[in-house]
Amino acid sequence: MNTLKYTSYSSVFRPFEDNFNSSYQDEELEINLAGIRKEDIDLEVIDSTLTVNAKLKDKKSIGRTFYLDEGVEIDRIKASYQDGILKVLLPQKAKKSKKIEIT
Repeated sequence: MNTLKYTSYSSVFRPFEDNFNSSYQDEELEINLAGIRKEDIDLEVIDSTLTVNAKLKDKKSIGRTFYLDEGVEIDRIKASYQDGILKVLLPQKAKKSKKIEIT
């Protein structure tokens, strides 16, 4: 199941190239931000919206907004940045199950 829907906005330059990986418990978003310093990246979640903004060297900014479904545990989202790749881990809420007795 794809957890994300997204929109993007920027001023001309668009280096965003993203990949979405899913496993049984968690999903991971990888965004290519080559050439952008970690300090110039802002990542924020408000309600069910994940926004990634980055400042470019020429003072312009770029960004993308992802809409998270209710299965993402927002308090446990983590991010890392290495070699121009921003990785955002989107942990999934535990699936609830119940055995139904047949009467």
